[in-house]
Amino acid sequence: MPLPYNSLSMRSFRATCRLLALAVALSDCASTSNQKVLYQQGRNVVRLESDSRASASERVSQSPAAMTPKEVAAVLNGVIIRPSGGLMSAVLNRGGDEPVFNNEDLDLLAPIVASGLNQATSADRINFTFWSPTKGRRQAPISGFLSAHDSYLEFSLTQHPAVGWQDPENPPSPNMFSLDYTREDLLLLGTQEERNGSFKKPPTLRIDYRRVLVGRQTPVQPVPASMGHSEPVSSVAPAVSPAAALQASTPESLESLQRQIRELTELNRQSQVRASQAQAERDAAKEDLSRLRQELAEMKQLVADKVLELNRLKNKSSGK
Repeated sequence: MPLPYNSLSMRSFRATCRLLALAVALSDCASTSNQKVLYQQGRNVVRLESDSRASASERVSQSPAAMTPKEVAAVLNGVIIRPSGGLMSAVLNRGGDEPVFNNEDLDLLAPIVASGLNQATSADRINFTFWSPTKGRRQAPISGFLSAHDSYLEFSLTQHPAVGWQDPENPPSPNMFSLDYTREDLLLLGTQEERNGSFKKPPTLRIDYRRVLVGRQTPVQPVPASMGHSEPVSSVAPAVSPAAALQASTPESLESLQRQIRELTELNRQSQVRASQAQAERDAAKEDLSRLRQELAEMKQLVADKVLELNRLKNKSSGK
């Protein structure tokens, strides 16, 4: 027996559904209004969003760390990842510690981050997820957060190719890797425990970016006030010997040169391996071709013998 139709209950049900749909729509609008897409191409996304980790008591500063793309690259170039994920990470990353970003990564990310920092406040953060343009670093994305404050830059990393492939639905445990910086004195105190990360917060560094940028600038020697006479200042810089130029090289440039040498050495090794594999394949193909020619000659000889035998049989039958 069908149940009686209750128009009042149906109207209540429809009203409840409409309220739920409205609540979901308002929630989506609120979440999208708190973020701004700085860059999106395929799977690569960089967003400016509200930082939920920001303290409510902290004074909000407007554009606390406005930097150029070169300055952003100089700061991020010193971040180092240290995998500690056991056998899989040891196989995928035999070189041990390595920079989080290489030159190609920074060429892509630094201009976008610089644009975001110029728009961000201290209550915002830059959320980035992108796949490295470098071959061999595409088994997992590089994902993390970056937020600027008056005295430091906070950098957090959640995923990296050095750790290996990670299931997007099952992110890696926080002890898979830790973060470090090329110079310990450029990190703020109190970040030692944060470098290894935890289930509440990924591995994080607090970088004194102002000191990083000051170290890149060449100091200008002041002219002594006791020099009463004025002499014309030559605009041509004095010649610098190669030894002096080598001494004046910054640790960052030396690190970049060493990294380039390692990359070239690895490319040379890979090309030699590919060349030897190609030569082995050519030798195997030559052996196969020679064997096929031999089999073909034997088959021809067998056919010729069969033809002669058939002719003899025909001659015998015709004579009889």
